[in-house]
Amino acid sequence: MKRGILWFAVGFAAAVVLVAGVLPWGLRRITERELMRYFRDVPLSLPFHAFTELSIQSFLSYSAPDLAKYITDETVRRVAGTIEEKYAVHLKTARRGIGSVDEMAACLGEMGLLAEMRLDADTVRQALAAIDPAARFVQPRSDHAIYHPASPPSGPVRLPAEWEPIGAVLVSWPIYFPANWKTITGFVREIVTDADALVLAPNEFWQRAVELYLGRAGLDLARVRFIRVPIDDVWVRDFGPITVVSPATGAPAFVANPYVIAGQPYYKHDAEAAAEIGRSFGLPIHYLPVIVEGGNILSDGQGTLMLADSVLLHNPDTPPDKLERIFAQYYGCRRLLLFPRLEGEVTGHIDVVVKILDEDTVMVTGSPKDHKWHHTIEDIAARLAATPSAKGSPYKVIRIPLPRTDTDFQEWTYINSLTLNRKVIVPIYGVPEDEEALRIYREAMPGHQIVGVNYRQYPVGAVHCQSKEVPQAAMDRLMGGTIPAAGKGGE
Repeated sequence: MKRGILWFAVGFAAAVVLVAGVLPWGLRRITERELMRYFRDVPLSLPFHAFTELSIQSFLSYSAPDLAKYITDETVRRVAGTIEEKYAVHLKTARRGIGSVDEMAACLGEMGLLAEMRLDADTVRQALAAIDPAARFVQPRSDHAIYHPASPPSGPVRLPAEWEPIGAVLVSWPIYFPANWKTITGFVREIVTDADALVLAPNEFWQRAVELYLGRAGLDLARVRFIRVPIDDVWVRDFGPITVVSPATGAPAFVANPYVIAGQPYYKHDAEAAAEIGRSFGLPIHYLPVIVEGGNILSDGQGTLMLADSVLLHNPDTPPDKLERIFAQYYGCRRLLLFPRLEGEVTGHIDVVVKILDEDTVMVTGSPKDHKWHHTIEDIAARLAATPSAKGSPYKVIRIPLPRTDTDFQEWTYINSLTLNRKVIVPIYGVPEDEEALRIYREAMPGHQIVGVNYRQYPVGAVHCQSKEVPQAAMDRLMGGTIPAAGKGGE
């Protein structure tokens, strides 16, 4: 699920709750005033280009359900006007598109990135023109997507664990959110020491811009490649394809999940990105008949899948036994473990609470006794400690603290990390708990390099949410290897 709701929900609701004792007739005016203040004063990295007045209404009501009855049509229109004014560059760029070097240079200037790179417009135009986009572009291995809308991969498949060999990591570039380019650059810097970074960007001109920005940041581009695909946002963990492999041959295939986010508009580009990525790899894409985001699926590589039970809310026609049968077909699931979602946590995902370190070991976030999710988190940890791993003995449960936050609307967690071969990339936030968290990782995962990337810019969602690992078998396929693709009819 996109994290956009949280950027708004608690910050706005906290302001209004201060006046909750006011008579109902006054709440409508107070609600509108606080809404306008919030959208005017608080920077929000939301794909506003996809929002309509109807989806704004839905977004506001979903984010603050107790106040929904006080949000009038006129309030929605005023919020839409504020968005048009404040995010004019974002909206103009999304609506007109970027189709030339000159337009790209002008856009970088409007977004403030020329000043950040300490370059003038003429120098940037020359630099963009000098970049050869073909050099790092992933030439699609197929002319069309091999798309299976209603059938699983043929034969048995297995969903690899995150600690198995990874050849590349997908990253969706925050094209409309210049304040976040620096954060993602820090993440990509850590990826390319151990795997290829496959950066999603809409076209060659955005690719040129990202290459220039990364180069100005001193990044070695030797392992950076680009897949050109229209995108809306950064949450590739949720909308990107999941790679499954044949246990017998290692042949890979992609599974794409329906990308439908509660309370938000339909992100038409992100929703179809998996098909275009499949075309780039020349791999079949099998459309999962379950609404679930990738951040709510953890695998031990041996047939155990862990999910938060929010998946049941999004699929009322799919009880747990049916869900397990579907996951058996698409992911090779032999055991489905469902855990309670954190009430009020906007993603509903398992990867903000639990991380599987290896076949026998899990890491679970800790929480102080007065924390709003303490009882749920402790229940999850206790259940895991009593659950046998694939090897038969109960899971070893390692606890890691929550980072200290500045405001209620920040849902930071150290669990949202990425295991990348012999490295673990951990989000840090510039708080005292960072060092303790890194120490716990080093003790829990000896033999791994533990590195931190500052994700303070994001109130929720971090390293794991913004990445999608590509197993080595699929990367071999992309780079012209001889491994066949798993799929219907031997495709």
